[in-house]
Amino acid sequence: MSSAADVRVFVEQGTATVAVSLLAAVGGRWRLVASESAPEAVGADTLVARLVQGARAADPDLARELPTPSRAVDLPRTVSRGSPVPGAAVLAASERQQALLAGAVRTAGFAVRAPEAAPDLLGAMAAALRPDVTVVVAGSGPKPTSDERGVADEIVAVIGSIAARRPEVTFVVAGPLAARISAPDVRARMVVVQDPPDVVGTAALRDTLLEIGLPPDHTRRGIVAATRELALLLELRVEVVEVGHAAGMRMLAWPAGEGAAETEASVSVLADGALVPPDPSDEVVDAIAAWSSVALDRVRLRDRLVEAYETPWGDLAGEGAALVLAAARAAVERLVAASPDLDAMPAADLLVAAGGAWADAPAPAVALALVDVARRPGAVQLGLDHARLLGPLGLVGDPDERRALIAGALDDIVLPLGTAIVPRGIRAGRGVGHMSLTADGSITAYIELEAGGIHLVDLPPGATGIARLVARDAVDLGVRGREFEVPVSGGLGGLLVDMRDVPLRLPTRPDRRRAALAAWQRPLWPDGDR
Repeated sequence: MSSAADVRVFVEQGTATVAVSLLAAVGGRWRLVASESAPEAVGADTLVARLVQGARAADPDLARELPTPSRAVDLPRTVSRGSPVPGAAVLAASERQQALLAGAVRTAGFAVRAPEAAPDLLGAMAAALRPDVTVVVAGSGPKPTSDERGVADEIVAVIGSIAARRPEVTFVVAGPLAARISAPDVRARMVVVQDPPDVVGTAALRDTLLEIGLPPDHTRRGIVAATRELALLLELRVEVVEVGHAAGMRMLAWPAGEGAAETEASVSVLADGALVPPDPSDEVVDAIAAWSSVALDRVRLRDRLVEAYETPWGDLAGEGAALVLAAARAAVERLVAASPDLDAMPAADLLVAAGGAWADAPAPAVALALVDVARRPGAVQLGLDHARLLGPLGLVGDPDERRALIAGALDDIVLPLGTAIVPRGIRAGRGVGHMSLTADGSITAYIELEAGGIHLVDLPPGATGIARLVARDAVDLGVRGREFEVPVSGGLGGLLVDMRDVPLRLPTRPDRRRAALAAWQRPLWPDGDR
């Protein structure tokens, strides 16, 4: 290490917790020196001083290069921030248009404040006057009916009334409706999406709303930028599922362009993708109960979930940690359901869990949670943004510096969880097939495969090999066949061969469901923590 200038601080300032990491240039590359997270009230400065003090005590060479804890606040710092979910009102001429617009709004990270029924322009106007509403979304289809054309004039009038009362609100208008709005004061605050919302989809509208809704220093904006860099550096399709305190995000980035020198991405941010809503509905409580191995009635579980929302850093011992992971599974389930366009694309090569929801679960248990919910036939590498570095790293302003930081610290940013092999079409019965793992030129593991089970094979981080899968009947592993050779890499969860259904079908009886979940999870949790 050459100087104290070669040490940088990266902070993810969330709505409930704060995560701080120290990166240092060691031996010509960036390395993660230390990281820690704490309740948001603790503050980043306190964590920075604590990390510097610990690093100085642990490494004499670092002690010579790092400032004293009292001067640690002077280290160069990059900060990404979370924010409460913004509200949006929707103005539509028909229920079909309302559903399309509201769907785009929800998957751009806004909470829909307008009535579900349309056209209810008075209700929509009342929603637009709420102080938490920052955006009003209106639109019309490519071929509006005569009834919709009549309502369009009323929508224009309502927009004018809202503009007069809420000068800070931004209007996003999609399709032909934009041409009807001529008031200069409204047009000055209006973003026009040329593509009308229709039954094909609302990707253009969602992307526009994402750009408006995410502040320049938002953690999710940083995660998107950093994931693009990962896809480019690794030459892989990279998917990230992020579950936070206020919302969640699912995105996919992949190399594109001539020579794969650029990247493309599809992003969905969902307010309902938060770990726990502030006032969980019966449907949310039941969905979390369906993933829990802990027997709690609906009332007690709701109370525990409200406590988890209010104090997300508490109740993490014993069954509390298992409940948090059940809530994370249900949140990913909601994210997957809200982003079918990502499932229509080719599957990811690397699937990464991000966000504070995963912070206190054992890494192998996180791997199983991802495989339980975000499951597609094939083989996928699994990773964890364990230090919550993706957000702040993606906000480094200079593109070359950002790429150098991510490339240098690549092994420290994404903690390898291992590889999951998930066939589809396994038939119950004996003689399903077998799998052998070849590493370092010799077979290191051989297992007989059983339908409905999970097989764990020790494959440590950094190790690679070839898994040869032979099935009695043809199965779907991205392509259909009976024999496959799959390159695999190791991690804290090793190699996971999942012979359960795709999608996963849990027993309907609560006791049997909990027993099945407990049996699958037991090998992955330290004793007393599940």
